[in-house]
Amino acid sequence: MTVARDRLLELLHYDPVSGVWRWRVWRNNSVPRGAVAGTILPGPYRIIFIDRKGYRAGRLAFLYMKGAWPEQEVDHIDTDKKNDRWSNLRLVTRIQNLGNKRTYKSNKLGVKGVFLRPDNGMYHAQIQHEGKKFHLGDHTKIEDAKEAYRKAAVELFGEYHRTG
Repeated sequence: MTVARDRLLELLHYDPVSGVWRWRVWRNNSVPRGAVAGTILPGPYRIIFIDRKGYRAGRLAFLYMKGAWPEQEVDHIDTDKKNDRWSNLRLVTRIQNLGNKRTYKSNKLGVKGVFLRPDNGMYHAQIQHEGKKFHLGDHTKIEDAKEAYRKAAVELFGEYHRTG
């Protein structure tokens, strides 16, 4: 069971400009009225517990601002999952959300969608969309591989693409 908007408004205040949630009520001795709500558990999202159930702060923002639970995924435009400013949140499909991912930390080149092929020393560009992997060719220069990825990302993800 999910929290109702009336209950959310009773317990919490959301500042859409700062993205900060504050308790309207005295929770206990360690969480007074006016205290910042939520916690960052293992994982990137701010979680707010209401009636012993945890909710992502970005999803609660849609309930607070629009009066209904979001029917799609909530995307943090700048990819900072703790930045719950209203201007940083948007509803997206799963595919659009995947298009807005940052370069993996394990990426040795620091270039999204590009890796160095050990067999030929070329920079290989590839992109994945809707479960299909698209090979964008081998390139002698990393800049050319990066540009191949950028063009494909714009074509496949449109405004939701991220190249870094």
